[in-house]
Amino acid sequence: MKYKSRFRFHASGFTLVELVVYLGILTLLVIGTVRLVLGVSFNAAEVKSERSVMSNGNLAVETLAREIRLAYDVATSSSTFGSSPGTLVLRTFVSTSSAATTTRSFFLSGARLARQDGAGPVELLTSKDTTITALTFWHLSTTTSGLITVKISLEAGLGRFKEAQVFYDSAVLRNKY
Repeated sequence: MKYKSRFRFHASGFTLVELVVYLGILTLLVIGTVRLVLGVSFNAAEVKSERSVMSNGNLAVETLAREIRLAYDVATSSSTFGSSPGTLVLRTFVSTSSAATTTRSFFLSGARLARQDGAGPVELLTSKDTTITALTFWHLSTTTSGLITVKISLEAGLGRFKEAQVFYDSAVLRNKY
């Protein structure tokens, strides 16, 4: 006669196969999460570089165009046209409401766009996060008009996140239409 036990033993815990499957699923989730986080941070660095180039480029081009439109003449002997790094020296009014005049220079200081009124202090116009790799001015002058064209090449970021952009603009001198 066979003896039957009144007590049943129930094994608790995981089998080796279950443990390997769970670890495999957990590994895939961790790898997916890490790739997602890295992808987001890479995109953020890329967008930051692009935004820096665009905002500094727009600022530089708009400032130069506004200053050219307010100027009444170009100091051609003090300016450098057609090569980089160029220098633009404008004869302009101190302010829109003043009849007093000054010379206003635009040039590269290091790798940043700078402005200087007369012999006054140098004012940097672009941020230190952005590098200007080329600054070129062209001057087209006739007896009745004066046109300045500007080309600015900028870079921002490092390595694979480096963003580069070239900006162009032209403006006519004041009362030289």
